[in-house]
Amino acid sequence: MSNLSNYELEIANNFLGGFTASVVRVLSKQIDKDVFDKFDFVIDSSLIFSDIATLKENNVVCNIEYTEGEEKGSLVILFPEELISTIADVLMGGDGKDVYKGSLTELQINAFSGLINKVFEDITNVFEEIYKRSLDFNEKIQIIDKSSEDYEEEFLGITLDLAVNHILTINNEKKFKVTLLLDSDKTKHALIKMGILQEEELEDKGNQIASMNMGFSSINIDQITDIKIDISAELGKSKISLKQVLGLDKGSVIELDSLNDSDITVFANGLEVAKAQIVVVDDNFGIRITKIISPQERLKEI
Repeated sequence: MSNLSNYELEIANNFLGGFTASVVRVLSKQIDKDVFDKFDFVIDSSLIFSDIATLKENNVVCNIEYTEGEEKGSLVILFPEELISTIADVLMGGDGKDVYKGSLTELQINAFSGLINKVFEDITNVFEEIYKRSLDFNEKIQIIDKSSEDYEEEFLGITLDLAVNHILTINNEKKFKVTLLLDSDKTKHALIKMGILQEEELEDKGNQIASMNMGFSSINIDQITDIKIDISAELGKSKISLKQVLGLDKGSVIELDSLNDSDITVFANGLEVAKAQIVVVDDNFGIRITKIISPQERLKEI
């Protein structure tokens, strides 16, 4: 039985949620922008469970082996069959509407499998860039649906105990739950090893966050409203060689990685607080806030 506290579950949620960006990035390159804009990704919850049968529903099993440094592990992702048929149809140029007929075709599985492999390639690159550690997944990730002879054995043989639910909404109406299954103890160990969790301070940190929340509620807001903070917006980033830098001159153009109409990052005193879009106000540039970063996410950056 896992010994993860609610605080540790929240930290694991936030850490794993960061890799949702890989899904968004890969999908944005694979499908039409007008279709992609109708997709919304949200991490819903994480929980410890004991009975794998309660998660069966109408899901396929995606078994993934990984190596992080010298340690090996595994995870499982449960995808609804209807989601796979919808995404596969969109990838092949369709509208994704009313395409699920109660089972998956080999073409749908192959199209979706190719997408998942690209997502994990992106996660590998992001992980190495952020944490300076290697993370390798099995070369070709297999998807096992309910028509496979091995399906029951694969599903009921899952021994992982931590479920992280992601909700994907399409067209503001269809909601699909994608469940990531992990070993809770290995997840905790990995977070400690990467410095995201400090083992000896876990209890203190939980108390500290509770104290901070209590403290904020007792502050007289009028006492701090006149405090000035610096607001800045990051339009995008670019990585160029030293040779290119030395060759810069008046009129040179450096291409940024932000796409047109995409959200930009807003900082308050250097801390990310929101996402926004650029607008023009009376011949001046301004920004329109589109998303506020939650307090929990901001606490991670402090």
